Amino acid sequence: MSMLDPPIGFVSLRDALDIVVRKISDTDRAMTMIAELCAAGEIAATYRSWTGGADDLPRDKWLSPYWRSYFDAGTIELDLPLVDDKGRPHPRGFTARCIREIFIKRQDLDRATLPLVNIKARVPGDAELVQLGLDAIAEGRATNPFQAAKLVCGRTAEAQQIDRIRKLIAKHRQTSPNIAKDLATDPVLCVHNHPRIGTRYATRYRI
Repeated sequence: MSMLDPPIGFVSLRDALDIVVRKISDTDRAMTMIAELCAAGEIAATYRSWTGGADDLPRDKWLSPYWRSYFDAGTIELDLPLVDDKGRPHPRGFTARCIREIFIKRQDLDRATLPLVNIKARVPGDAELVQLGLDAIAEGRATNPFQAAKLVCGRTAEAQQIDRIRKLIAKHRQTSPNIAKDLATDPVLCVHNHPRIGTRYATRYRI
């Protein structure tokens, strides 16, 4: 199947994956994040209709046990109505299995991944802990890198690990948004701008 240019304001699923991977250096985590956000309706996904326009990809498609396969070629196989050359559906309601490229809304993707920073860590698993530590500071659950490192590493962590995570949190802290400040200033705008973190507070603020 020939790949068409994305609709205006959208990028291909493969390009969306590359964008997130550049931020977090973890392909599996990036795929999971995109799929979860699409399933939650926080990121819009579309596919080309037979007319060349764009139709919304149903959110429940991301709940399929085969959702990871979408990222292999950036496509999905859909059961679509069979139409004639004038766009009229078959009178008996016949359908056809069609392969369609998936497109992701760039504005939604950028907004949803804004809290992410490109964390470089030598030890496997450290990048995830550092991101959690940055989230803790951004949400106001920790006030400094040391406190955040202790929080995410746990009580049984060795001092060497806590210090390693503390240094990485301190290194990347300047590029992580202050969610707690945004919440205090404008909770509604915060939930809109930082859905990955901000929506946790929607109930509290009755947004």
